[in-house]
Amino acid sequence: MKVAVTGASGFVGGPVCARLIEARHAVRAVVRTAPLAAGVTPAELHANCDLEDEASWDRVVAGVDAVVHLAARAHVMHDDPATSDALYRRANVHVTQGLAEAAVRHGVKRFVYMSSIKVNGERTGERPFTPQDVPAPEDAYGRSKWAAEEALMRIAAGRMETVIVRPPLLYGPHMRGNMRRLFQLVQLGVPLPFASIRNARDLLYVGTLADLVAALVQHPRAAGRVFLARDGAALSTPALIAAIATSLGRSTLCIPCPPGTIRFGAKLVGAADMAARLLDDLRIDDAATRGDLGWSPTLSFPDALAETARWFKSRAS
Repeated sequence: MKVAVTGASGFVGGPVCARLIEARHAVRAVVRTAPLAAGVTPAELHANCDLEDEASWDRVVAGVDAVVHLAARAHVMHDDPATSDALYRRANVHVTQGLAEAAVRHGVKRFVYMSSIKVNGERTGERPFTPQDVPAPEDAYGRSKWAAEEALMRIAAGRMETVIVRPPLLYGPHMRGNMRRLFQLVQLGVPLPFASIRNARDLLYVGTLADLVAALVQHPRAAGRVFLARDGAALSTPALIAAIATSLGRSTLCIPCPPGTIRFGAKLVGAADMAARLLDDLRIDDAATRGDLGWSPTLSFPDALAETARWFKSRAS
């Protein structure tokens, strides 16, 4: 197939392009400014492509069989609350809507959209999230992803197959954000006040997500559905830190501290969201993804973490 991939130079885009090329698809890599990952050679490269420019939409999708839309505004720190929703809606909703309309015009068969588990919500209670849950996004990013899903499904109805993926927190080479900061803290070897946390959170390795996307591009049972995915068993924050320490060859001490104290202190310094990810549960039920697609992660969590640690140590050296 010929597949257009937006955000092809990003954290997710690089592995997705590599996996699609490995599967012998012809990839049209769509990037704004950043270069492609080393070793990724697409059939076509659309460089300097501003997806917020409406004139770019037809060029991106013309002549392809499928679109994998990864480009998005995500996790921008210190946004002005007064403008945050509008900025996310323009980058994530308006662009997705425009690309979907162009894809329908050009007869694209399938549109794979990278959403977020934040559409389901920020934390789980007694049971894991499922694709059938009523969406409950809480922040501007999550709301924009849900609105983009709705726009895509409305535009494509009866005219183009849609596939939506909602991944949890990702990790892997070239990661940024909270997971990279956690690796940095563990690398420092300082005592961390997380021993009293008893949560359970699911993670997903970026290479595993790329494998899933490659399957979703053409799997006959994927059309019109939402998919969740995870590595395996959910981990507590202390267990994750211990695993990261092992992968880095470090000895990190977790000391007891009441979770309420951590939450209060984080709120005082403007880090309430980060504290929530360290303290709350976020579990995923991906039984339908595994069962209906015949899919499962090809790399175990320890091996995926080891790959991530090798990249991290190469950057730190």
